Order: sequence, then C-alpha cells, then structure tokens
Amino acid sequence: MAELASAFPSSGGPYYYAYMVSTEKYRALVAYVVGWLSVLAWLFAFCSICTYTAQIILALASFYHPLYIATQWQVWIVYTGIIIICTLIACLLPRLVPLLNSLVFWVSILGFLTSVITLLAVSGAKQSGSVVFTEWINQTGWDDGLAFLLAVGQCMFCFMCLDAAAHLSEQLQNPSRDIPRAMSASVLIGFATIVPYSLAMLFSIIDFAPIIATSLPILEVYHQALDSRGGAMFFAVVILVICFGGCIAGILGISYLIRAFARDNGVPFSRVFSKIQPGLQVPLNATLLTAIFSILYGLLYIGSTEAFNSFISTSVLTLYTAYVVPQGIVLWRGRDRVLPEHWFNLGRIFGPFCNIFSCLWMCLYTVIFCFPIYLPVTVKSMNYVSVVYVGSLVFIAVMWILHGKRGFTGPQIDDFGPEMSTGAANSADQSDNNSNKSAQ
Repeated sequence: MAELASAFPSSGGPYYYAYMVSTEKYRALVAYVVGWLSVLAWLFAFCSICTYTAQIILALASFYHPLYIATQWQVWIVYTGIIIICTLIACLLPRLVPLLNSLVFWVSILGFLTSVITLLAVSGAKQSGSVVFTEWINQTGWDDGLAFLLAVGQCMFCFMCLDAAAHLSEQLQNPSRDIPRAMSASVLIGFATIVPYSLAMLFSIIDFAPIIATSLPILEVYHQALDSRGGAMFFAVVILVICFGGCIAGILGISYLIRAFARDNGVPFSRVFSKIQPGLQVPLNATLLTAIFSILYGLLYIGSTEAFNSFISTSVLTLYTAYVVPQGIVLWRGRDRVLPEHWFNLGRIFGPFCNIFSCLWMCLYTVIFCFPIYLPVTVKSMNYVSVVYVGSLVFIAVMWILHGKRGFTGPQIDDFGPEMSTGAANSADQSDNNSNKSAQ
C-alpha cells in the first residue's frame, strides 16, 4: 500500500491505484468496484470505532455504579453524540485537527509508557512465564490451529484504515514521500508498542475469568493489576481519548474519500458530494452524508447487535480486499510495466514478495472470516459475514449497472506527477496490445 501511495499519490487511495495499474479495457470497472468497497468499509469502520468509544463511556459509568446496566438504545444515544461532535470538529474547526492529531499521538505514546511501567511496578503477584508464553486456552470449540487463525483474524481490525493518510494527499506538499512514511510509521510504532504492552498486561493479570465476562476487558485488567478504581479509571480515560481521536480521523478519512470518489462521478449526486465548502475548505456535504448515514445505521444496534456487528466485521474483509486488488494487478501485469519511478520502492525481490503474500493472505482470510467464532453454532453466534459480503458485492454490481457503467470513466489524474503516472499506465497498455497482436 505504501509503495502504491508513493507511485500514485491521490486522495482516492486504493481505487485510484487500481485504476492506474489496470488495463484500459477494465480499469473503470475495477476502480469502481474497489472504490465502493473502500467507501462501504470506511463507513462501517467509522461506525465501529464510534460504537466502541460509546461503550467505553458507558462501561466507565457501570464501573463506578455496578447496579447500572447500559441498554442498547443508551449506547446509540452516546454513539450519536460522538458522531455529532466529530462532525462539528471536522466541519467547523478543520485547522484544529492537526493539533488534535498531535495531541492524541502523544497521549497514546505517553499512555503506553506510563501504562507499561505502572502495570509492572504496581501489580502484585505476576503470572509465570509459562502461563504467558506457553499456556493455551481454547474455548471456541474449534481445533487449536483454526482457533489460532481466527484469533489472528481479529487482530487485523487493529490495522484497518492504513490508507487514511492517502486520503489527505491533496493536503500535503510531497505526498509521494510523506504518505509512505506515515503508513510505515503507523505499523512500526504499533508493533514496537503492542508487544511490550501486551506482555505487561499478560504478566499483570490475576484472574482471566472476570476479564472474559466483562463488557470492557481492558478496564478489568487495570483494576486487577492496580487494585485501584481510580487508577483503572485513569488508564481507561486515556484509551477513551485515543479512541475519540480515531473517531475524528475516521470521519475525515471517509469524507475525503467520498469527496474524491464523487469528484470522479463514482457516487450518485456527485456534484453535491464533490464540493469543497469555500469558506471552511472542507468537504462539507460528504462529511454530513457520513454523519447522517452513521447515525441512521446505528439504529440497527438497537434492534440487533448481531446484525450490526456483521456489517462491522465485513468492513475488515472489504477494506483488505480493496487493498489487495491493485497489488494483485501489479503482480499479474508486472511491476516494471505498470509502476512509474517512485520514492518508496520495495525493490525487485521484496516488492513481489509483499504482493504475493498479501494476495495469498487475503485468499486465506476471505474464507476464515466467514467461520463462526464458537461451536456449536446458534442463531446468535452465527457468522453472517459471508451474507453481508456477498450482499455488498451485489449492491456494487447493481450500482455499476444503474450508475457507474454510464457515468464513471475513472478518476481524474491529480497534479502529483500525472505525466509520469499516466505514461506508465499507457506504456503497459500498449505492451499488452502488442502482446495480443503477436498472439493473434
């Protein structure tokens, strides 16, 4: 993803990459499908982080008032309030966003350091190394191998929306360099922090059973380790601040993605949603569309949390599919033929390896994500991701027939080196045409 962002910097992200590396005959269709996969995934991912933030707030209330049990409609009320606040910040205070992003970043780093040191220093009896590194508790009903794959799949949610930086390409002076740096840094920092953080957590846990049973496990971990309601509350608030920062980043990412896709006539009423509000210099209509959709979609949580969560889980699969499609095309057509010169180059060996690994990984997890987590399967524990995923593809197919086939010709070429990008794509197309003629 970082390499593609360096080669084709654009706020369109994956659908723009898919267009630039595809053949002329199919590039509009491929870009349209990838574009809608990205839009749907981002919308559901934004709903997910807002829901989790709302659940943290209500879990804190239950933590201090054990008799209080949050209801689904109360979660939706708090969820709606979070969306409204994020929308107001994104629309009315756009110049404040970089400062908020920096603040959240440092809160996360300082929170990580404080958390690890405090957990290891304050917690009493520690779990043994054998418990942390070798003990295996499998309550899924699946065999250990498949249970491990299912657990790894859940971790993929943490690295969703890696293309967030790409959707702000038009706000940067050198996106070909800065976007890959941002993507790579997020993964490296995440890896460097999550390993010691997880180990500190595991060594400090006293009893696993209450953690599994509670609505907010991380809060119970802190409570057990610190033996202090105030201390657990403090660290939970740190996580709350980080999640709220994710909500702001989420609505910014999806609004700029919708705006870019609408600018290319990828959505109905494109003229409305492609506009940048002159005074505020923000995609106001796209942001309001995101907020309204998210609030209305959240009503599903009141009726059925299973249905709501099925769409959320599908967002992981659809977004990673959008990530891997352009990589698969690059691999199929040849990296040297479709990629122009770019700042972040993975090279002749590591580049193809990453592309092959990504494609094989998603082939595996497209199947794994459709497995239910627990056996035996009931109506409530059934995994409906396959139904939602196929339904999403059917929806995109209908949109292509009714709208895209007639009005979508592909993304506009941005001003970040269009001659270079277009030249590479056209050169590859000409090579394909010559190959076809030779074969004939």
